[in-house]
Amino acid sequence: MARKRKVYVLYLAGYTMAARRLVTPLGLLIVATSIKASGRFGSDDRVFICDTLGEVRRRVRAHKRDDVCFLVSSVQVLRGVTPETNTAIQACRSIRSLRPKVFCIVGGPDVALNPRAYDSEFDLVFEGEVGTTDLVAVIESGVRRYSAGFADLSAEQVDYSLLGKKKYLCASLQMARGCPYRCSFCNVVSIYGEKTRVMSDGGMYERLQSLARYHQGFVIISDDNFGGIPRRAEELLDVMIRFQEANGYPFKFVAQATMNMSKKPALMEKFRRAGLVAAFIGVESPSKDVLKSVRKRHNTTRPLAEQVRVFIDHGIVPLLSFILGLDEEEDDVTDQTKALLEACGTPLIGLNLFNPVVGSQLYRDFEAAGRLLNHPTYSEHWLIPAKTLRDYEAIVDDYADITHWFFDSRRLLGYVARVNAAINENRSPALESTGDQKISWWLLLRTTLIYLLLCLRSGTWQGVPFLFRLDRSSRTRFLYSLAVTTVALGLKTDYLKATKRLRAGLAQLRHHRLYPFEARPDQPGPPQELAAAGRPGA
Repeated sequence: MARKRKVYVLYLAGYTMAARRLVTPLGLLIVATSIKASGRFGSDDRVFICDTLGEVRRRVRAHKRDDVCFLVSSVQVLRGVTPETNTAIQACRSIRSLRPKVFCIVGGPDVALNPRAYDSEFDLVFEGEVGTTDLVAVIESGVRRYSAGFADLSAEQVDYSLLGKKKYLCASLQMARGCPYRCSFCNVVSIYGEKTRVMSDGGMYERLQSLARYHQGFVIISDDNFGGIPRRAEELLDVMIRFQEANGYPFKFVAQATMNMSKKPALMEKFRRAGLVAAFIGVESPSKDVLKSVRKRHNTTRPLAEQVRVFIDHGIVPLLSFILGLDEEEDDVTDQTKALLEACGTPLIGLNLFNPVVGSQLYRDFEAAGRLLNHPTYSEHWLIPAKTLRDYEAIVDDYADITHWFFDSRRLLGYVARVNAAINENRSPALESTGDQKISWWLLLRTTLIYLLLCLRSGTWQGVPFLFRLDRSSRTRFLYSLAVTTVALGLKTDYLKATKRLRAGLAQLRHHRLYPFEARPDQPGPPQELAAAGRPGA
């Protein structure tokens, strides 16, 4: 009897993005490469990476005569997610509604945090990192649960050709996993381990070569903390500089970085020379007391605005991330945050309400103190799923106040103009001189169309004439200025929607008489009583 063809359909389950194909799905690429490299992968077998659940369903329908394996990576990483709100579980149920006997597999960060949540839904629960594991052999072994542990990043293979003809605005690259810090609100250590694992210099250079054959342009380095430690970061930057100089600067990098890197002039200069154009920086709070309470003391050594300015002075646009609702937060946090943002002058921020995520120290502290809230309304509306020391509604008001203040059209475009001028003056001369040759008119047109669409969606009508005030002295300067403005408008659209979602969530809490609108005898009392009892948590 002839062997039936096997078809592997891969999907990343998380939050739905407004625009498709923004960033290459690196995790799925690693999994797809492992499948295709297996000795059990037949010459007529197929592996597909899908961007949407709709694309998954189309693939499953198209291969109804083949054996189909559906592999979903769960990256929601939020506590309080129920089967009804877990996107990986919902994707599995959706596919089984089409074909009940499709073999379903789940992996990804969520599985490392809570593997048993998936046992009843999936045929195989894969814990750990695929790396060099023969995933096809694991599937055919018949086991229900498999633990692969941590992978050697240098041994992992990524075959970008598996994306086919799909083109993404940004590529994704990973040089290290893990983080040397122990911030109590973060669960990276629970997912990737305590020791930072970094790719070898040779492996890094080969990965850059492989990526350049598929993509040139913006590349997001998805390490939780670039290089793990400053010394190793410098070594990786040397590899990146060598590659960029030898190949005419094909990449414009975006990375996650820590504030303390701003204290090292040699490191910051290497960032500039390597072609780093933007950095995600976790500020978390303008308050030193809050930062110390969550073990982020490395942000407190110098004034925050001064540290942020170092990045701008090296041609790097900072995206500053904040968390509202942490225990030591003062009532004037809105004024503190506004003052810091005004001093920094960057148009890119990430504003988040506190969430004691599974695997973090604060989750364990809040669980021990009986402060966690498990009702799905909190996760569905991205509210804080915990009892807070400050007034709960006041924290949501602060979120809305900062959002509407920061994303006021005139203020936001003023910050854009301010940071664009500084960045254009401080960018790497090598990147500037080679950039025009790498930037096509099609890329400029596509980015401009996205920008105009976001002007419409965000209601930023001033953005249309502002487009003609961007620096057009070179393609490089125009693209970078346009990219910063486009990202800022995209963030505005998302955060204005988020405030509406939070308000709707508060209304639901009030309707269902849930915290903070109800204090039952079997629950801890209001925030004042918690504070009087001696603040639990960090």
